[in-house]
Amino acid sequence: MELKSIAEKTIFFGHQSVGWNIIQGIEEMVKEQPGAPLKIRQAESIDGTLGPAIIHTDIGKNYDPMSKLRAFEQLVRTGVGNKADIAFFKFCYVDFDKNTDVDHLFAAYKQTMTDLSATYPQTTFVYVTAPLTAPDQGVKALLKNLLGRNDAALANLKRNQFNELVRREYAGKAALFDLAMIEATYSDGRVCSISVDTQTVPCLVDAYTDDGGHLNASGRQVVAARLLKFLANLD
Repeated sequence: MELKSIAEKTIFFGHQSVGWNIIQGIEEMVKEQPGAPLKIRQAESIDGTLGPAIIHTDIGKNYDPMSKLRAFEQLVRTGVGNKADIAFFKFCYVDFDKNTDVDHLFAAYKQTMTDLSATYPQTTFVYVTAPLTAPDQGVKALLKNLLGRNDAALANLKRNQFNELVRREYAGKAALFDLAMIEATYSDGRVCSISVDTQTVPCLVDAYTDDGGHLNASGRQVVAARLLKFLANLD
């Protein structure tokens, strides 16, 4: 039922590497349902005939979140706006490090999304939290913490700070897909977390990844299923 409902919509998704994991998860789910009508199409440019499908493309450059924000805005303004029923993009975990100016990034994100929503009211814009990384384990983590060099943990702190701003601004008010919390939640409902600078912040469940950041077969199935259900329930 979810795939049939989504198949009737035109959905645009801008992303980079973790986005490819999610798309792969969706493609795997479609293959498991023979005859599923949902189309998935990669498009480097957007023309005037989008048609019902999940249309996706790489946007911007990794390690440069502003380039992704600008690329998404350009695609919306040159073909996606008011033609897609739903449009969204996501940052990647590599777009955040221990020095990220979270307030500046969120302010730019909020302003851009506000402008696009006002200009293209026929398109539902989805807000997405930034994906997380899994914590270092065992002796490696202990040594990094002792030496004060656990940059990966500090980057997760920055991701969480950005995600909290997104939740505070959009939860209950707009279409919010909380990718980070899905990544941080075990199948039994427990939440993966680490302590960083006396704060407890969510982290990627290690069972969902093979390299600490990208989604493995289990992780992409979890996220893809939740995303499809989310999209199906959007008006």
